[in-house]
Amino acid sequence: DNAPPVVTLAERSLAVEQGHTLPVVFTVDDTTRSLKLEALGRERTAFELKPGVWRALVGVPIRQEPGFAPLTIEVTDALGNRGIYTEEVLVSAVDWETSGKLPLTKKEAQVDPPGVLKMREERDAVYRQVLPTQLWKGELGMPVYKGKHTSAFGTYREYPDGRRSHHDAQDIARRKGVLIYAAADGVIEIARSQEVHGNAILIQHGHKVVSLYSHLHSFEVKEGDTVTRGQTIGRMGSTGRSTGPHLHFGVVVD
Repeated sequence: DNAPPVVTLAERSLAVEQGHTLPVVFTVDDTTRSLKLEALGRERTAFELKPGVWRALVGVPIRQEPGFAPLTIEVTDALGNRGIYTEEVLVSAVDWETSGKLPLTKKEAQVDPPGVLKMREERDAVYRQVLPTQLWKGELGMPVYKGKHTSAFGTYREYPDGRRSHHDAQDIARRKGVLIYAAADGVIEIARSQEVHGNAILIQHGHKVVSLYSHLHSFEVKEGDTVTRGQTIGRMGSTGRSTGPHLHFGVVVD
């Protein structure tokens, strides 16, 4: 058998918008010895959902350049035959909402650079984890009951120091002390105070999916705990760089 393995890519894996998740779903018609997938400029991790069916969840940055981007899947079967599949993914632009300057004083907006570096290192260590088991089932749930959505994901806004950037999560406001719930089953990887985010929780859901919860008043879980969708994990607060009680809720993919 000298025939290379055949890769068949799902139609829905060929288009995505900025800031969204591209599910690269494909089948391989032979036993796979090794697999390498590159999408939007870097290598990604694909997981075998069932024999011959694979998926990689590709988080597309808010600032991803619109247009066609390369997708390459290289597969080697059990006999050493190699097949390479190439395609292009269409990334569509999003007209992100623009808001004004955040109501923070320059003093309130100040951060500790070593603290920011430490926070990023801690979070990146979680994002780099490769957990081959998908812990979540179905759609992720909302972490706040009857909250007011005050700042959408992707909103372009200005800080008191003149810096401008996109909001990388969803802000949901209610009063201090309101219960915060896990969006899906997972493992608590971070439950500690961090620069900028204040009291923060990061939950690992497997397959390179992590949910994050910031500015909490208090924790109801500790690092290493296993949680289920809808379980109480903390209470709403305004710790860190915050203008009032709210939850900064985000999902980081790959």
